[in-house]
Amino acid sequence: MRVGVIGGGQLGRMLAWAGLPLGMDFSFIDPSPGAPAGELGRLIVAPFEDRTAMFDFAQNVDVVTYEFENVSAPLLREVAAARPVMPSPEVLEVSQDRLSEKRLFRTLGIPTTRHVALDCEEELPTAIEKTGLPAILKTRRLGYDGRGQVPVYEYGDALTAFRTLAGRTGGLILEGRVVFEREISIVACRDQGGAVVFYPPGENVHQDGILRSSYAPFRGEALVQHAQDYALRILEHFDYVGVLAVEFFVADGALIANEMAPRVHNSGHWSIEASI
Repeated sequence: MRVGVIGGGQLGRMLAWAGLPLGMDFSFIDPSPGAPAGELGRLIVAPFEDRTAMFDFAQNVDVVTYEFENVSAPLLREVAAARPVMPSPEVLEVSQDRLSEKRLFRTLGIPTTRHVALDCEEELPTAIEKTGLPAILKTRRLGYDGRGQVPVYEYGDALTAFRTLAGRTGGLILEGRVVFEREISIVACRDQGGAVVFYPPGENVHQDGILRSSYAPFRGEALVQHAQDYALRILEHFDYVGVLAVEFFVADGALIANEMAPRVHNSGHWSIEASI
C-alpha cells in the first residue's frame, strides 16, 4: 500500500517506522526540504495550501492521511474525491474548532468543561457568569502546545485577554478552569471493517502547554473503561478509519474530555518500543 502523509515531522516519521516493516510505501508533503520524515519516503516540498502540489501528491498514493490538524479541511474534501482520506475531512474539521469539538462531545454524552463562545467583549460578563472564574480564554482555531490561550482570574484579565486574542481566525471560547488530579489520554485505532483496538491510557505531564512525558499504563480500571467508551462513541459517530487520541482531565474521580486528535499522537510514543 502506498500511504501519503500530509506533514513530514516527527509523527509522520514514526508512522513510517511502523508501516515500513509491513511493506507499506510512504510519500510526504511538507514545506520544509529538511522534513525528518523525508528520509523514509518520497518528499514533495510545497506549502500545504498548494492545491496543485497536493493533488500531485495524492495521485501517487493509495490513501492520504495527516500528522497534524492545521490542514485545510475544504482542500482535503477535494482530495477525498480522488483518493481516500483517512481519517475523514469531516472529523478533521470538527477537531480544528474547539467549540465544534465540545459540541460534538456534548452531543455524544461525553462530559466536557463549562464553555461559552465569544464574539465581542460586551459578552464577557455573561460568559464569566456561565463559566465562573478562574477560566481560560482560548482561540477556537489554530491553538496547540499551549498557544492561543490566556488564563483569566478576574474581569480585568478577561478584558485584556480578549483584546489580545480578538481578531484571530475563528473567534474565541471561554472555558471554566478544571481543578484536576491528573491528565490522561487514550489512543484508539479503527479499521474499515469497524474493528477497534485501544492502547492502554497513559498519564500525561505537561510543562508550558507541551507534553513532556507519558506514563503507561494508567491504573484505574473504571476510568479506563469510561475512556474507551467515550473514544468508541467518537469512532462510531464518524465511521472512523485511522488512529484517534482523546485527552481527558481526571477530576473528582470522573473524566472530563479536553480535546481529541484525529491522528497519531505524542502520548502514544511509548507504544513503539512497548508493542510487538
